[in-house]
Amino acid sequence: MYGNMILRTAIAFLAAFGLVACTSTGDMVVSTEGGFDIQVVGGTVNTVDAVTDADWEMALSRTLRIRQGEFSPSLMVLRVGTPYVLTLQNGDDVPHTFIAADFFNSVAVKSVVPAEEEISAGSKLVSLHLAPGESREMSFVAVRDGYYYFRKGPTYVLDKVHFSPFGTGEGGAFFIE
Repeated sequence: MYGNMILRTAIAFLAAFGLVACTSTGDMVVSTEGGFDIQVVGGTVNTVDAVTDADWEMALSRTLRIRQGEFSPSLMVLRVGTPYVLTLQNGDDVPHTFIAADFFNSVAVKSVVPAEEEISAGSKLVSLHLAPGESREMSFVAVRDGYYYFRKGPTYVLDKVHFSPFGTGEGGAFFIE
């Protein structure tokens, strides 16, 4: 009985914290079963033109791996106007969430593979969920210069709803020049 009360209190706390996080930014995060979170509020630079004008045969490949809670490499340099295929790898036996809302707002995402749902042009990603041992490829064009931090976050799954904005973790940065 005492354990049930603690569990209910913890779930209520997480739900309240999630609501506060959404209202404080003014953005609504929509959790999907496709393994990523998107924001439904505008302001993104993810335009159809940047994706369609890119020469995808000349896309540069990059890999970002998380193993034992640490990203490698921790700094990645990218160039504005260049198309990339970024492979995110989870080398751990536990799920991880790659959180990089500001970075996702500075790139035009073409696709995330594999994904159960398609990403529509104009969507602003917030995070990507990686199952144990999973790799995902994200095709994008860097469109806004700057220094953008990323971090890992825990993934809590309750009946296929992903909660990822809680907690901090090891991270790194993208430098777009």
